[in-house]
Amino acid sequence: MNQLGRLAAAAVGTDAVAPMVVHIGYPRTASSFLQTQVFRSLPNNVPARHYDTLPETGAALREQTNGVRSAIYSNEHLSGGIDGDHVEYAGVVQQAWPGARIIIVIRSQYSIFRSYYHLATKGGATKTFPDFVKARLHRMFLYRAMVERYWELFGADQVKVLLYEDLSRDPQAFLHEVIAFTGNDPALSGDVRLGKIKTSATDIGMRILRWRNLALTPVARLFPDLVVRLQTAGLPGLGLVERLAGGMPLAKLPLDELRPIIREAYAHDNAVLFARLGRRIADYDYPQP
Repeated sequence: MNQLGRLAAAAVGTDAVAPMVVHIGYPRTASSFLQTQVFRSLPNNVPARHYDTLPETGAALREQTNGVRSAIYSNEHLSGGIDGDHVEYAGVVQQAWPGARIIIVIRSQYSIFRSYYHLATKGGATKTFPDFVKARLHRMFLYRAMVERYWELFGADQVKVLLYEDLSRDPQAFLHEVIAFTGNDPALSGDVRLGKIKTSATDIGMRILRWRNLALTPVARLFPDLVVRLQTAGLPGLGLVERLAGGMPLAKLPLDELRPIIREAYAHDNAVLFARLGRRIADYDYPQP
């Protein structure tokens, strides 16, 4: 156990019963950082799991976590995937751990759509960025609906909603909130190693990945396993091309053109959620009225 883990264990105490904490994501909101740099070092942590399918009952979810009753469990797929939110899994979490504390990290729909598009193109998507976004409006990043469902099932005091943007603005304050909510000494935030958080490819990088996918489409029909291996291997030389061509106007994704439709889809719900959280939405670049 490292220094952070030893301090956390001492803070909780050997006889104390730590709360069950479930971190549901969202994906692309520093989940890997929380899993590897924060949760892993705290006591009673359950290693992060990633499943192709999620359990349909609380009993099945408990089985995936070896039946633990007091731990930190992080699985961002509980909140959603590449095609939509999983609000319905709030009920499964409630069946598994009725008194759990819930951590939800949200991120501006403007930037998270772009980050998800990187995931999609890495995985073989051929849609343009506008088509990708338009196909998912009103289906994902419905933060108000997600948070209100967890409030309904667990109570507002048991749900911690954090903003991804605050991690870059004030990482120590962000970590202070997370660690305190898990039932550990918030002073432990000073022992977390603040490494580089994964970032998305550049705009030209995502365009190149899409062009690669289009070129591989005929091959994929004949040799699907080969194409999957090629996609997993990445694209050699992509970083160099990104550096050389990243500033070209034609390389940019048309995010500015999409901002009005993204704002129309999410502004009202964002404003209501921020008001209920006691946060000023005007301080952040979220879709807002």
